[in-house]
Amino acid sequence: MEPLLLKYQPSPKGGKPRLPLRQVANGIFYVLVTGCQWKAMPREFGAGSTIHAYFQEWVAMGIFE
Repeated sequence: MEPLLLKYQPSPKGGKPRLPLRQVANGIFYVLVTGCQWKAMPREFGAGSTIHAYFQEWVAMGIFE
C-alpha cells in the first residue's frame, strides 16, 4: 500500500507533524474491522477526525480498490 500513497511534505506554515502513515492505516483498518464510529476509535491511532480525513483522501485516490 505504501507505494500508492503520496509522499507528504511538512507544511511550510509549521504546525503539528503528520501522523505516521502506518498508524493512520492501522486506525483505518481498526474502524473497518470493528465497525466502530470514527470518533469512538482508540486515541492510540490518532484523532478519529484526522484518521477519517486520511481515509476519505485515500478512497478518492483509489487506494482501497
